Amino acid sequence: MYKLHTGIIELTRQCNARCRHCIIDAGSAQNDELSTEQIIKLLEDMADVGCKVIVFTGGEAFLRKEWPLFVQKAKTLDFQVIFMTNGLLINEETIKILKMFYISLGISLDGAKSETHDSIRGVKGIFDNFTNIIPKLNDAGIYVSVPTTVMQSNYNELDEIRDLLIKLKVPSWQIQIVKSGPRMPENELLTEEQYYKLAEKIVDYRKNYSDKMSISEADCIGYNSILTPNLAIQTWKGCTCGINTVCIESNGNVKGCPNMHNSEGNIKLKPFKEIWFDHNSFKYNRNPSVDSLTGFCKECKHKYICRGGCPVNPKTKTNNAFCLHKIEQKGYD
Repeated sequence: MYKLHTGIIELTRQCNARCRHCIIDAGSAQNDELSTEQIIKLLEDMADVGCKVIVFTGGEAFLRKEWPLFVQKAKTLDFQVIFMTNGLLINEETIKILKMFYISLGISLDGAKSETHDSIRGVKGIFDNFTNIIPKLNDAGIYVSVPTTVMQSNYNELDEIRDLLIKLKVPSWQIQIVKSGPRMPENELLTEEQYYKLAEKIVDYRKNYSDKMSISEADCIGYNSILTPNLAIQTWKGCTCGINTVCIESNGNVKGCPNMHNSEGNIKLKPFKEIWFDHNSFKYNRNPSVDSLTGFCKECKHKYICRGGCPVNPKTKTNNAFCLHKIEQKGYD
């Protein structure tokens, strides 16, 4: 039986930014977004199947006006609650509510200077907003983790981003790579060589700066590498989508993670618990076939456990997955 640990709920597709790496092309609210009552019922169903962590996201999650009600309900169900946000709507009242319910935040930073971050996020002043609100959140005792999506535009600013986050006393930094999307220019994608050097850089950061803040890589970086003992992911056991994580889109579609586009069903048509426990759901992870693997992954000795790494990771032109182990064994494509 698959036990749900983390549920990601997309409160709305409405967004006040225009990030070039947005996978879901957020901007306007969908016409068929979940009602308040449906989200409350979803929280109850997730609690019933043992979920421990709820991540509210968007679009911009704080644009959903009922968000304090969802927070209150989630806390009564004993969830750990995290909000993923661009930070633009955080004010004194927001901070007061977040502090009251012990809510953690994830606020992205994709550049070490306003020119870079504002350009990537599509909003003038969003960098200055970030540097202004972090000290206020620190003063309120609100835990903030900062994800950075690495692309060509900011690849050479990582050291400066690191130094800025340390200066702002951010406790946690997660580094991830950009993926193809509806707004993402192909020339922003990293090369295999940059991918490997980024992993080496993370190892260096963890070795020399872990006393300043927690530094980790997302699931899109790694897989059975000689670097693994010094990366945050110590043992890769395959994608967890549909195993212990799930994402609900703002219209009720159920999928493995925010970066995926396939749906296992819709909670308006079928209760979440039925979708989660359906043996036909999430077959790509619950009943995977190595026959679908391509390139180096098809011959790799780790294929039965790794299953090709992150399923939405970039691939090379010769259809090899971005993978540290592949690079160490076969070199760059």
